[in-house]
Amino acid sequence: MAEVPIINDLIKLHLDRELGREEKTNLTSEDAKESFTNYIVRFVDESQAGNRLTAKETKHAAHTLAGYMKLKRVLDRYQTETGNSTEYDVYSMPYYDAFKLWLTNKGLTLNYVGTLLKDLKVMLKQSHIDGLHENTIYQNSKFKKLVDVMSLITNVKKLQT
Repeated sequence: MAEVPIINDLIKLHLDRELGREEKTNLTSEDAKESFTNYIVRFVDESQAGNRLTAKETKHAAHTLAGYMKLKRVLDRYQTETGNSTEYDVYSMPYYDAFKLWLTNKGLTLNYVGTLLKDLKVMLKQSHIDGLHENTIYQNSKFKKLVDVMSLITNVKKLQT
């Protein structure tokens, strides 16, 4: 019987298989067909099960995961009402602006809209890290969370008194 050299890549491959981890860089045909909103649901499910941790290796907070599910519902509603796709490749700065305008025209507060945009950015980044798309618009400095400056000033003044 020929000896198999023990190398780090081989050890990692076997450990990943034993721990149920999938290689992130190779897309399977099933992964390639997973919609963005389905990815959000899977991300939340895996996080709740403890199979996905934060960058600090802790479990995601329940309110964080609830925010991701809220984003999923909003994206579904946006697609239904506007006919605009919510798939990975459509996100761009014009799309971001149109989505932001749609949200604010719904009468939502700027802080609420900002939280949705922050969660969108996080989910686009995570799905990119997981190898589901190549769209890096989330890295654009203008693709960011909005903040209601007046409510921030009010909150700071309350804290100072």
